[in-house]
Amino acid sequence: MIAADLRAAPLLSRIDDLAVRARLDEQREPAGADFGLTRRELQVLRVLAKGHSNASIAVELFISTNTVASHVQRILTKLGVGTRTEAAALAHRHALLANTPNSPGKN
Repeated sequence: MIAADLRAAPLLSRIDDLAVRARLDEQREPAGADFGLTRRELQVLRVLAKGHSNASIAVELFISTNTVASHVQRILTKLGVGTRTEAAALAHRHALLANTPNSPGKN
């Protein structure tokens, strides 16, 4: 890909983001599989770990705030943590936030 050859990280990030939003890359195994996280829960976790509110996550992922709240609750349960901060810390420790094609908003 020309963008990769040029090391155009912002462009690559946008391309990856659009592919995720269009759900063009559904075949890949998400990094959160060890914790039982769905692909969407992993996407929510990645944005949550940046400190975003439910409303901000909803805008970024094009879903409703109520859906984000449901995902966040399931994420906390699956990770065995009590807070968003603990979830983010665990995600960092287990490399769940790595820049992959399935991680939106990597800026």
